[in-house]
Order: sequence, then structure tokens, then C-alpha cells
Amino acid sequence: MVSALRVLGGLISVALGARAVREGLRGSRPQQQPDGDVPGGAGMNASLRGVRNLDERMAIILQLIREGRIDPEVIAWTRSVLTKRCRGPHGETWCVEEKNRRAEIEAIFDAVRERVRYTGDVWSTDTYAAARHTLRTRAGDCDDACVVSCSALGSVGIRTKPVVIQMNQSEDWDHIYLLADDGRGGWVPFDASVAQPCGWEAPANVVRKKRMFTT
Repeated sequence: MVSALRVLGGLISVALGARAVREGLRGSRPQQQPDGDVPGGAGMNASLRGVRNLDERMAIILQLIREGRIDPEVIAWTRSVLTKRCRGPHGETWCVEEKNRRAEIEAIFDAVRERVRYTGDVWSTDTYAAARHTLRTRAGDCDDACVVSCSALGSVGIRTKPVVIQMNQSEDWDHIYLLADDGRGGWVPFDASVAQPCGWEAPANVVRKKRMFTT
């Protein structure tokens, strides 16, 4: 979560810059590289461009989310999570109860946690991957977890709000997660990049600043 970045935009987007993030992320000084395309491979296309502040960085993430929630690959994956069958007292039924928004949120959270391993970015490089890319590689950091989670939830009609925070000991924005609309007037914290249950978020006493965005 940094300002004055350089960003690769495409199927996977990459920003060069400093990052100070807990639980495996690390800080580094930005390396200056010219804007332009980056050689693709393994089904990935990318291009390098400059990013000056958090709003520009979030514009890239929000665009990836909007693209991800209408991506047929993401839609198919999410529906496969919600359409599993379980044996009950009266025979087979849906494992996730129909029209139970909270149950859907928790099922998608568990599926993202099972599918996507938290993995740090390339050294000195901040990367933003499309949801389908994260599902295919089965790895990513908090940016990627937020994109794939918001995309999956949005693909089945659940509204989300990405939340960016700066920890007390940090010099810049350093973590992102989301809130999911439970359909009953509440918003469920959803942070699939940490080993905590659905509904957990960083305690207020360790957060210096917070910004919320709309998808």
C-alpha cells in the first residue's frame, strides 16, 4: 500500500515501490523503470505505468474487481462453491442454504482461504493480479485476495467495500481487506489473506488510518 508507485496494468498489474506490511511482506526502495509493455508468458500480459497516490492505486484494483465479477471463469468457480450438495436428515440438500447471504459469504471466504495461499510479491515490486489469475496460480498477497474475494462475491450479487488501512507502526498504507454486505443491514469483515476466521479485522487500537472504497 504505497504512493509514488509504478504499475503494470493488464491481466496481472505490477507496481514498483516501497512496501511495509506485516506477516511476510517487506519494505524496499522503488526501482525506476520506464513505462511500457512487459514480455508476457504463462497466460499473463502486463504493462508498466506510473501511480502517484493511493487513489490511483485503488483505481487499478477496483477495475480488476469490476472485470472479475463478470468473468465467466470467476462466476463458474464461485457457483461451484455454492452448489455443493450435502446429506441431511431428509436426504441431500444444498450445503450452503439458499438465500442465506451470511452463509454464502462464509462459504466463499473458506473457499478463498483454501484455494489461495498467502504469498508475498516479487521483491521491490507491488503486483495486482486479475481474479482468474489468482485462482489459477493459487497464490497472492492481500491485494490479490481482495480482488478475487470481491470478484467472487460480486459475481453472485453480494456487494463489497474494499478497506485500506495503515497500521500504527507503518509509514504508509499497508493492508487491504473488504466488507461484505450480509443483506440484513450489516457488513461482514472479510480478510482472506490472514489466518483468521470470517468476520475478523485488525483491531481499531492498532490502526492509524482507514479508508473505504466502493466497488
